[in-house]
Amino acid sequence: MKLTIHIGSHKAGSTAIQSTCLRETAMLEESDVYYPENLFPKFPKQHSELAALVEHGEAAELQAAIERVFSDAADRGLSHVFLSGEDLCTATSAGGVKRLAEAVSGVFDAVSIVLVLRRKNDYLLSHLNHYFRHHRDAVAIRNFDSFMKFSPRDTVARWSAAFGDDAVTVFPYDSPTGDGSFLGRFFSAILNVPLTETAIKASANANASFDLLSAIVVNEAVKTLPEFDLTDVNLAYLDAFRHARGRMPVFESDIASFVNNLFPDADWVIDGSADLTRTPPAANPLGPAAARNYLHALSDFFATLRALYCSDQPDMPLGRGDIVTAYRAFLGRPPDRDELNRLVAARKTLPALRQMIVDSPEFRRVHREKLNAAGLNLPALDISLTATETQQHAMFDHLRGNWNRDGGEARSVIPRPGRDASDAAPAARDDAHPATGAEELNDLRQTLARAGRSLADIHRMVDFGCGSGGFTIKAAEEVEEVVGIDVSAARLEDAAAAARRWDIDNITWVEKNGLAPGDVAPYDAWYSRFMLQYGPPPLIERWLREGLGGVRDGGVAIFQVPTYSVNYHFSVESYLENADEQAPFRMHCLCQPRIFEILDEMSYKILEVRDDNAVDIPRHWVSSTFVAERRLTEKPLAEFE
Repeated sequence: MKLTIHIGSHKAGSTAIQSTCLRETAMLEESDVYYPENLFPKFPKQHSELAALVEHGEAAELQAAIERVFSDAADRGLSHVFLSGEDLCTATSAGGVKRLAEAVSGVFDAVSIVLVLRRKNDYLLSHLNHYFRHHRDAVAIRNFDSFMKFSPRDTVARWSAAFGDDAVTVFPYDSPTGDGSFLGRFFSAILNVPLTETAIKASANANASFDLLSAIVVNEAVKTLPEFDLTDVNLAYLDAFRHARGRMPVFESDIASFVNNLFPDADWVIDGSADLTRTPPAANPLGPAAARNYLHALSDFFATLRALYCSDQPDMPLGRGDIVTAYRAFLGRPPDRDELNRLVAARKTLPALRQMIVDSPEFRRVHREKLNAAGLNLPALDISLTATETQQHAMFDHLRGNWNRDGGEARSVIPRPGRDASDAAPAARDDAHPATGAEELNDLRQTLARAGRSLADIHRMVDFGCGSGGFTIKAAEEVEEVVGIDVSAARLEDAAAAARRWDIDNITWVEKNGLAPGDVAPYDAWYSRFMLQYGPPPLIERWLREGLGGVRDGGVAIFQVPTYSVNYHFSVESYLENADEQAPFRMHCLCQPRIFEILDEMSYKILEVRDDNAVDIPRHWVSSTFVAERRLTEKPLAEFE
């Protein structure tokens, strides 16, 4: 049986060789070659740990490893074992190599040693690149010779002394004729395995190096950071350069020339081998297309490094690059030079620039479809509103069952932002209440102001669909008496507990457990947000009439409801027949004309109707907030009783 040991060198295709062997096991075995996996624990996909074993291990342990691979190959009916470990060329002394030779000589009939070498210039530059990223300290180029101790000539002499001159092959990484890939040539010449083009391409970038500029930045500006993680940096680089193999050839050529002079050519002169010391031809600068690709990839890599290792500084003025990126992202174009100069001079921060762009007519024009997807060319909706009392009871029971299923599971399912007080830890609250409740109360305050009203006009208020009380509790700070109504008993328990925790005692909590209107009227304001949208249209209308009917003369109603949904339709019979098959919290809508009719019938004057962001699916839904004032003095109350 034959044994072939590939001993490196580093940065000369070793990872590609090992990856191919693992991926193309069947192809190797068809050619009578066995490549052991999991032979050693630290590097299970290769065999560099053999170097430590021959230097520091027991002779019996080394012998057992050699006999194991022989036995495994024999069990498979294979007659050629291939081992690969690039550390073998640098981490083994003459004595260690001799011990390895003695261990294999009594087991295998023939042994071959293969050393892959790159041209000196390319090898040293690649090794410098490797040290920039992998050495624990920042590496200075002028001290590189103190780190790099590899001598190809000494390595060949050491292994030839132990195995014989004829057993050691120096294989060129670079094709002497410039033809054929390295992997294809290696597997064909060394293992007699003809690789397919697919196999070659699959390992083409198994261990791609950074461009030298990126490696220098990692060496001095990233590697010294306490949170540095090379895996994250490598992934960021590979992602940024996935479509570009760019580098700066003139710069890298100059650095390579400098490093090349630190090491004597004599170490790279090996009898019978290709000339490894030949000076490469002068490099040419990047052309325009390659330069653009490189700049794009490089900026992407640096942007990722900034995101990984630099904290956000929203108050810091943006640089030109960030401004250009923002323009491209939001408007699909770069700013012209005058725009860019003005923005830099204005010292725009990221929040300020974002707001400026979003508020611009150009942004609304560019994103017209996304911002106003439900346009004017949409058909009327087919919505059935006629439902018997029995049918409405069935709808309500189904809806309430969803809310109260499994002891209140729905409290974490229904997307009702700003409605929950119990879910936030006290540290997240402003003074005593959830920030989300304060935000919604401020929205209400501004809405009333636009209608010429204020919270001071409201002494008793109903919050219909109060959830677990975030907004309700906050509103109770400014309104004399608040009534919170919800379908979910579990949410109301949470709300009441939160109110007690914050010493709020001017809220009455009412469970909506049926169709009966409840005894909560009269009140100065009826408010509902993120509630009506979950009721089928007949229930939305019923709840509207019930809530609007309890408002005093001169009081206001402020409520949100979806008023259009693309392709939405509703049939009472179909809803009840398929209730169990529908999504638990399917949203519904009630069209604006019907809402206007209800408001008119109940003596309301519309003060404002605005599209809102309550349903954040603008391509399919329109949600509206209505503000209306009750004017009972213009129509006798008896007509509504």
